[in-house]
Amino acid sequence: MKINWLKKQLKKRFDSPQKHNIAEVYDNEIASLEYFGYHNVYQMEIYLSQSEIVQYRHTGILSYPKKCCVCGKRNSTKKDINYKINLFRKYTVHHVPFCEEHKLKPTKEFIIYFGQLTEIIIKVLVISYSKEFILDLKRLNVETNPPMPWKAFPDLPPESSGWRQGDSEEWWHSQWRPYWDLLSSQERDNLIAAALPPEGWTEKLIVPKK
Repeated sequence: MKINWLKKQLKKRFDSPQKHNIAEVYDNEIASLEYFGYHNVYQMEIYLSQSEIVQYRHTGILSYPKKCCVCGKRNSTKKDINYKINLFRKYTVHHVPFCEEHKLKPTKEFIIYFGQLTEIIIKVLVISYSKEFILDLKRLNVETNPPMPWKAFPDLPPESSGWRQGDSEEWWHSQWRPYWDLLSSQERDNLIAAALPPEGWTEKLIVPKK
């Protein structure tokens, strides 16, 4: 995502930034945007599960919590949000939940941006005042087990420098590596045996360095 576009969306949708000296703060993978000058505004990047990708491609709809995307209040109503990236590129996010107060201006105080990295990897950036809404959105749309690396990024061989930069590096460290580190040695062996990795993957990427 272009950082200038993000800053423009923040300026349009949230209170004017204020000067401060507070560093970036993380809470359960949620980043505070106080370093941009936006107090009590949070963001999270979510990698959709395979089932949610299928649903999104067929319907354009995610599984949303039953609460307002801005304040987290329940008894919400659903609205579509239209975003304009530039003069030629626009997109619509369907059935986003809002409370009675915030549904009057459904494009305000909430940002959701979809970025397709590969055929089976879609990353969603969510920005809101409600940390609870973001965490619930993640729980509904993220699966525990990420796809195998060679399936997630099929164009990258194990020796590629792409695993040390860009979206693939971020996915590796934020999605694959934490999952792999939680597995026991036996579970890793079973996973490798069942997945049948292509040549080079077992030695260079999946097996942790000693």
